[in-house]
Amino acid sequence: MIDISKTLIFLDTETTGILKDDKNQIISNGDLIQLAYRKIENGVQTDKNIFVNTDTKMEIWAMATHGIYPKLLQEK
Repeated sequence: MIDISKTLIFLDTETTGILKDDKNQIISNGDLIQLAYRKIENGVQTDKNIFVNTDTKMEIWAMATHGIYPKLLQEK
């Protein structure tokens, strides 16, 4: 059972994905593009969602997984 007298914070991140070259060698560990959190304190829920623009190429499989596309990040 969860003790609701405590403050709970849930974090979620999304990234551009790990980039590999033609020889399957890692060339970039990827960049953070989203940080989201939910805080529950004294029964009150607060949500925050922060997007970050990056110059790192986003892998197609990463876009398919999290549904975030470069166009969304252009103005962030």
